Amino acid sequence: MKKLLSFFMVSAMFFSCSSDEPELLTSGNPATNESETEITRGSSEMPIAYFWRKPETLPDLSYMTHVIVSKTVFNSSFDGTLVSKQAAQYLNKIVEHRNKTNSNVKIILMVGGWGVDGFSQVARDDNKVKKFISQCSKLIDTYGLDGVDIDWEYPGKATSNNIGYSSSDKANLTKMMKTFRETFDKYYKSRPKILSIDVSAKHPDYYDMKGLSKYVDFVNIMTYDMGDPPYHNAPLHSSSMTKGSCNSSMIDYIDAGVPASKILMGIPFYGHANGSNSELKADVSYFEVKKLIEKKDKYTEKWDDDACVPYLVWKGQTTNICSFENASSIAAKCKYIKNKGLGGAMVWSYDHDDSNGTLRKALRKGLWGY
Repeated sequence: MKKLLSFFMVSAMFFSCSSDEPELLTSGNPATNESETEITRGSSEMPIAYFWRKPETLPDLSYMTHVIVSKTVFNSSFDGTLVSKQAAQYLNKIVEHRNKTNSNVKIILMVGGWGVDGFSQVARDDNKVKKFISQCSKLIDTYGLDGVDIDWEYPGKATSNNIGYSSSDKANLTKMMKTFRETFDKYYKSRPKILSIDVSAKHPDYYDMKGLSKYVDFVNIMTYDMGDPPYHNAPLHSSSMTKGSCNSSMIDYIDAGVPASKILMGIPFYGHANGSNSELKADVSYFEVKKLIEKKDKYTEKWDDDACVPYLVWKGQTTNICSFENASSIAAKCKYIKNKGLGGAMVWSYDHDDSNGTLRKALRKGLWGY
C-alpha cells in the first residue's frame, strides 16, 4: 500500500497550526446508514485501521478497530488466482491474536500494493473477476476474516512499475467492486463483510469515486508520499514546503462524490529523508527519526506552522532534510478528522512506530480521547 485520506481547513489549529486553505463544506453529504455503520466498524469507536505486514510484531489491538493484513497478490497468469506465500503464517497468527485479545477488531485481507500487477487483466474479464472473488471468499472462510481491501496502484495509464493497464480500467474497477458487493451481500447475509479501497492522494480522477462509493465501506486515501525533502511527506495543509496536502486531497475526493463518513485519512508512521547519508534514508521509520533527533550536534527539529508537520534540518541551516510525523502532527490531523466529519484514520504501518507506541498513543488519544 505504500508508495502509494484530503479535506478541509481547520481555521485555528492548535500547536501553532494555521492554514489559509479553503474550508470544505460538509453539509449535504450523504448520510451513512446507521445499521451499516454498526456492521462495518465492529465497535462504537471511530475507525482506526492499521496496515500490518510483519508477523514477528503482533499489534496491540487496543489501539485499533481494523487490521489490514499485507499482502496477497495475483499469480503470474493473472487468471484471478491469488498467491500469498505467508498467508497461513500471517492470517492464522493475527486471527488467533484477535480472538484472544480483542474480538471486536476486524481483520481485513489486503490484495495488491505498489508494483503489484494483475488488476487490469482480471477486472476486464468477468470470469476472472468471479474467480478472484471466489479466492477471496475462500480465504475469508478459511481464516475467519472480515473483509477485503483492494489496493490497485493505479487504474489507467498512471501505473507503478509498468504494470498492465487499459483505458477501461476505471469502469472495470467499479464493475468489479459492484460484483464483489453483490456477491458478499448474497453469501454473507448473516455476517456482512467489509469492502475497502485504497486510493491515490492526488488523483481522484483515476477512479469513478461516485460509483465506487456505492459499494465500499471505506475509502482509504493514501495521504502520504506527497513529497520528498525539501518537501513534506504528509502535510495537513499547504505551505512553501508542500506539493500537496491532506486538506486538498479531502476536498478533491468529497467533490468527486465520496461521503466524508466513508473516508479514512491516511497517516504515515514513517517519513522521507534526503538520502544524503546512511542515517537519512529515503524511507525512515519514526523510531529511526527519534534517534536522529537525539543527535543535536548534527540535526535540529523544526515545525511548519502552515503545514502542521515537523521536519529536520542540518544544525544551523534551514532546509528540510527529513519529513516525518510526531505526536503533535498526529494530534492536529485527529482534530481535523473529527471537525470535518471524516470516517476515521488509516495508518501505514504499525511497525514504523517506536517501542513506546508514541504515535499510536497520540492517534488513539486524538480520536478516542484516551
